[in-house]
Amino acid sequence: MNATAGYAAAAIALLVWGMGIIFVKRVRSKPQFGIAVSMTSGLLGLAAAAAFTATAWPGRETLLSPTGLILVLAGIFQFPLATIAYYASIQRCEISLAAPLTRIKVAFLALAVIALGLEPIGWKLAVSALLGVAGAMMLSLSLRHSTASRQMLTGVMMAMLASVFWVAGDVLTMEVLKTIPPLPTTVLSLAAGLAVYTAWLLLTGKMGEVLSIPAGDKLMYALHGIFNFALGYGCFYFSIKHLGVTRAGIITASWPLVSFALGLTLYRESVTPAKIAGVLLIMASVFLAVLK
Repeated sequence: MNATAGYAAAAIALLVWGMGIIFVKRVRSKPQFGIAVSMTSGLLGLAAAAAFTATAWPGRETLLSPTGLILVLAGIFQFPLATIAYYASIQRCEISLAAPLTRIKVAFLALAVIALGLEPIGWKLAVSALLGVAGAMMLSLSLRHSTASRQMLTGVMMAMLASVFWVAGDVLTMEVLKTIPPLPTTVLSLAAGLAVYTAWLLLTGKMGEVLSIPAGDKLMYALHGIFNFALGYGCFYFSIKHLGVTRAGIITASWPLVSFALGLTLYRESVTPAKIAGVLLIMASVFLAVLK
């Protein structure tokens, strides 16, 4: 394993994911349908990258094995389910609140890894996870100092739900990466998520909702897919391969700090002591995770 390359890939992923909110914040159409555009553009971007990369692709036997089923489930949790919940969250809530709140994911991830015995977790990673949770809880306190409307509370709940889906996707992906390299894993899991979601659209007669999305919104969703899905997840899965799911998950969990800064500077969102304390705790969480 190449730890240096793993850290570099994790850094790219967190920067890309943190800046991706710029695209989603500009749209007004329903996020549960915009995800179809994002997944399609992300898959096309990954396919283009794969065409110029020499990598070992899994054979038919692997895809029809339990690994193939896990790959499909990982794609469903990671892409349509988690992303729809996250899109809904940042459309209903302040970015500087919703994005950092998703870092409750680190606690769920640590619990899942321990419960399933996937990899050893030392005291540093355990404390790192706890700090991340504490940071998310501090950020949630800022609701007390705001007009906690029903819409904002719904946004908070959607952020928490996205965290649960992301953890499920991360844990399943770790198992897939034991057999399939990062790039094919990213391409195939995204393709599986898109296929299942497209089938749902067709069966429920909702495809018209996707087609009716305004052209400007489609462009924003497409850009989000290229950056967040193709580049972001490609780098994230590479970092899991070289760092392990816990360390890679905690490091990339700092992407909301980028979103937090953008929310304050671009959208003039409120700054409260609770928000500042929460961000500092998340920063401490990431710093502890990378310590040897």
